[in-house]
Amino acid sequence: MRWVGASEIHLTLKFLGEVEPSRLVELAQPLRAAAAESTAFDVRLDKTGAFPTPRRPNTLWVGLDGEVQRLVRLQARVEGSMSQAGFDADRKRFHPHVTAGRLRRGPSPFMARQIGFSWLDARLPEEGLDVHITRITLFRSRLGPDGARYERLYMAPMA
Repeated sequence: MRWVGASEIHLTLKFLGEVEPSRLVELAQPLRAAAAESTAFDVRLDKTGAFPTPRRPNTLWVGLDGEVQRLVRLQARVEGSMSQAGFDADRKRFHPHVTAGRLRRGPSPFMARQIGFSWLDARLPEEGLDVHITRITLFRSRLGPDGARYERLYMAPMA
């Protein structure tokens, strides 16, 4: 397992992939517009799950509850603004979650299944699970031997 460190936890609204550095400046305006159409809201960390399935997990995640419909609308605004900026639309349906960890290559299918189903039974603490969403942040991710490291490039505060 490679767990996501506390400083690396984030909620992805749109993954852009490789972006030419010269294009990064032009992303500020669409992100600012998407943020301006939204007001701050609250979500709560909720149930655990695994992608693609607990039987064959490669990503362990924590789902969200609370004002999730507002989050879905925010993601749709970001998706639309990035499409207008020339990025391909995501074909997968948005599944609001926070990635908690990724399985490294190598565990047997039996062990992977055990991990996946054990994660489904994980119990989160009762306190400290509320998250106040107040901005959209554009990050650059850099992959390294210890996982991704994120560099904040731009923040767009919500109205």
